[in-house]
Amino acid sequence: MKIKLIYVILISVVFLTTGIAIATGSYFGDGLTLKVGDRTTVNIRATGTVENKIATERNRAEAARRAQEMKPLNIHDVAITNRVLDNVEASFNELAKIRAAYVAERERLSSAQRLAEERELERRATEQSAGRLSQEDPAAGESVTEPESAAAAEPEGEIPEATDAAAAAGLTVVQVTDETGVYETYKMFETFPVALTGFQQQYLLQMPESSFEELKEKTLTITTEILNQNISEIDSRTITAVREEFRWSSIDEDATVIGYEIVNRFLEPNYPVDAALTEEQRVKIANEYETVTVRQDEIIVGEYEIVTDEDYAVLQSLGMLNTGLRDKMIPMAGVFILVAALFVACFMYLVFYRKKSKNQRKEAILLCTLYVVILIIVRLLGDVPYQFLPMLLLPMLVSVFVDLRTSILLNLCVTFTLYFVVNGNMEYLLFYTASGTIISLMAKYTTERNKIFLVGTLAALVNFVLSCAVAMITERNNALIIWQDILATAGFAALNGMLTVIVCIGSLPFWETFFGVVTPIKLLDLTNPTNLLLRRMTIEAPGTYHHSLIVANLAETAAYDIGADPHAARVGGYYHDIGKLKFPQYFAENLAGENPHDNMDPYNSVQVIVSHIAYGLTLAAEYRLPQFIRDIIKEHHGTSLIQFFYCKAKDSGGEKPLDESDFRYPYVKPQSRESACVMLADTVEAAIRSMIPRVKSVDEVEEQIRTLIRDKLQDGQLSDSCLSIKDVDIIGESFFRVLKGMYHERIPYPKLTAEEEDKPETPIRSEIKRVFDTGKMPRLGRSATGGKSGRAGSAGAERR
Repeated sequence: MKIKLIYVILISVVFLTTGIAIATGSYFGDGLTLKVGDRTTVNIRATGTVENKIATERNRAEAARRAQEMKPLNIHDVAITNRVLDNVEASFNELAKIRAAYVAERERLSSAQRLAEERELERRATEQSAGRLSQEDPAAGESVTEPESAAAAEPEGEIPEATDAAAAAGLTVVQVTDETGVYETYKMFETFPVALTGFQQQYLLQMPESSFEELKEKTLTITTEILNQNISEIDSRTITAVREEFRWSSIDEDATVIGYEIVNRFLEPNYPVDAALTEEQRVKIANEYETVTVRQDEIIVGEYEIVTDEDYAVLQSLGMLNTGLRDKMIPMAGVFILVAALFVACFMYLVFYRKKSKNQRKEAILLCTLYVVILIIVRLLGDVPYQFLPMLLLPMLVSVFVDLRTSILLNLCVTFTLYFVVNGNMEYLLFYTASGTIISLMAKYTTERNKIFLVGTLAALVNFVLSCAVAMITERNNALIIWQDILATAGFAALNGMLTVIVCIGSLPFWETFFGVVTPIKLLDLTNPTNLLLRRMTIEAPGTYHHSLIVANLAETAAYDIGADPHAARVGGYYHDIGKLKFPQYFAENLAGENPHDNMDPYNSVQVIVSHIAYGLTLAAEYRLPQFIRDIIKEHHGTSLIQFFYCKAKDSGGEKPLDESDFRYPYVKPQSRESACVMLADTVEAAIRSMIPRVKSVDEVEEQIRTLIRDKLQDGQLSDSCLSIKDVDIIGESFFRVLKGMYHERIPYPKLTAEEEDKPETPIRSEIKRVFDTGKMPRLGRSATGGKSGRAGSAGAERR
């Protein structure tokens, strides 16, 4: 409950701090108090890049006007040209047929008239020959024949209008007597597509063939010339052009009228409007307008200038105006919901994917402190360019102190959250999303002193390249024009990367002191043989110390091979058995004589053995060892069975049945891969050490390692360690490789003969023998061959 309360307090503090920073930050800042018509006293520059919507809309409206005013686009239609020419030619062909019918009818009537006249002459000749002519009065005879001649001279079927018009024009009127033939000829004009007057019909019928052909040829020529001018519509200009063409032709006036009527009847626009092409071109023109953009640091309103509607809209788009709290409430509520969602995502990640963090208060406090510190610094910096913000410190420190995945996730969340504090833009988001991720990946190399300079150089290079890339994305073609500014800005970004690494490494002792985090310096101190706990082990429990060294080597190698933290595994191996300092003589590696457990009850022995865990945790707290070492101390035996004493109690044959739980460690199974590596290394080292004297081949060692690991696996001790089956196999191979090198077979040395043994000892051999016999080393700088200095050294050693 206490831990949950601490977490609630931390989350509340972080969320409240974030809310205050956002509410007072640049995104929702106070802004300018201006209205349209005010006169400014200073130059107002753009804080970012934004579109001038009013100017852009003005350009768009102008483009739309040009599109509407554009004349329709016409296209030459050959089919229409051919159709007009074919219709004109077809009309003349029809006239030719009518003329042919008229000529045939005229010849027929002429033949009939000649025949009638011949018959009349024959009749008169017959009457004269009969003698009747002399008896008649000549006047009467003339009166008899006069009506017939009159009848023959005046055709009954003649069209009065045509006759009168022809007579008026001086044409010869043919006298016909067959009304049906003449009517059929003129009736053919009813189906002619051009309406002609009676005079025009009579004119066409009686005009010479050469004149008719000339009229046809001229009409087709004029039609072709008119159509070649690409007629878009039949208007007065077109009609006048046709009339003028006929007027200046070589044919007579009456023929030009007929030709004009024919052309005017069939003439069509052969250059019509292409609606699809016209619409396409209008859309293209309407879209050809410039989008007006106000760039960062560009003057929006100059000094002593009046604020226009356009200026006010730009300032409002940039969020530079103080529009009052009422206008900010809705967007501010949306921002808080988004930030809350990011906080929930981070919390869910820590709960589901970093279960240990639930019980690590210092880690939670560290993360919250890092976030709040970065947040406050960014808020205080205000509106500085994004390249100067110290936001890369967070992902680098989290990657060093916690892990890589947490660092990447927090970098994304913090980048989006602080976007509303610094009034960020697309450049800000792109830069810190990419740069923070890369910095998190490189942070693992800061633990190696010889690579710190390389990491700083790489961080500077990455920031330089990313800054240039982001500028090229946002500036587009303008990047070639302002390339000097881009390089200068990239230089500041590179400096930010270098300073991030320097500050990160330099601040490690601070975080170590106040939050107990494990830094590379701390790891070096913990593995230093002069460390107080390790010195105590070398003196009070030398066997345990030697055992811990081997376990550390085994665990470190295995952790490195499976991708775990080798440093944590090594340090955990050093300190996993520090609890044996309380009763070192009760543990096998420290026995120098009689085994005290031989005279003890198995239950008591188990209590003594198990107590080294509790005392180890006590020492870890007393010496302020990091939390991961305490976890390894508590987990390196898990709930394993203390098999030796369980079997001893079972063989003793007591009255009450044995409870296996009485012979198991009452602690926690390994919760991390590093802790599991230490557990397996501890088990394997102790077992292999005990079997070394009777080992006949290395295959037996390998088989024994796999058996021991399999037993732990079957006992369920590795169920919470996040190890895979493949990891378990790799750990076994790593252990075998290390132990094979440590306990390799040696060549036996030959014994000396009796004669060689009887040789007098040299002063050096004598001194070495004395050292091994007495256990006392000669003082440095003294002679080992006797003499005055040698005697003085011996006397001093005896006095001490």
